[in-house]
Amino acid sequence: RVDVVRVVEGDAAPAAAAATGGGEEVTIALERTSEEYRIAERPELRKPEAPESAPKGQPKRPKLDMGMEPIRAALEGRGRLMVSVGRSADALECVKLCNSYGIKPVLVSGSAAASVASQLKGKVTGVLATSVSAASSLSKAGIAVAFGSGAEEGAADLPRSVASGIQSGLSPAVVVRSLTGDAAAILGVDDRVGRIAPGMDGDILFLKASPFTGAPQVARAWVAGEEIK
Repeated sequence: RVDVVRVVEGDAAPAAAAATGGGEEVTIALERTSEEYRIAERPELRKPEAPESAPKGQPKRPKLDMGMEPIRAALEGRGRLMVSVGRSADALECVKLCNSYGIKPVLVSGSAAASVASQLKGKVTGVLATSVSAASSLSKAGIAVAFGSGAEEGAADLPRSVASGIQSGLSPAVVVRSLTGDAAAILGVDDRVGRIAPGMDGDILFLKASPFTGAPQVARAWVAGEEIK
């Protein structure tokens, strides 16, 4: 049993931490290597190197427009095309145009998409809903929905804010899917995450209560398929 823990900080390294308990003294050597917190790093978007000059008499290669690269990725099936719409007419026109090129877009919308939900079914990958009421209408029409955190820092509060939609008529099942399977499908990563199944990423938390009731304690945890104890 440890009754007292004393941490000594100073210019000398390593620092010393002393603990006394049960008549014994334990000294632990600590060394601070950095005062920075680890944060997620995003890959830097760089322009590709300029192509070599075309042989004499041959046409030059077209310049690469970085603003058009997401559209090319969607056309080639390598990514999702997300389009923000504010009016129902714009939502329908956008979906019609995208479908003509074989693309099912992801709409970022609220009431605009919800008001024409029946006309969007089967024509969009899903909707990144900007309101709980819109998500409720869209889910009832059979459209996958998810919610955005706004930034990495907002992800921690996302389950709690989305769970508030249960009181607004959003079913618990839809809430769970919007944070797991449907969100993964909308982002195009459902081949790795979003479900508990063989071959999927094995990062799992087993909670002692519903995640929508305050802050439940973690009972068990697995990372990459290995249980952390």
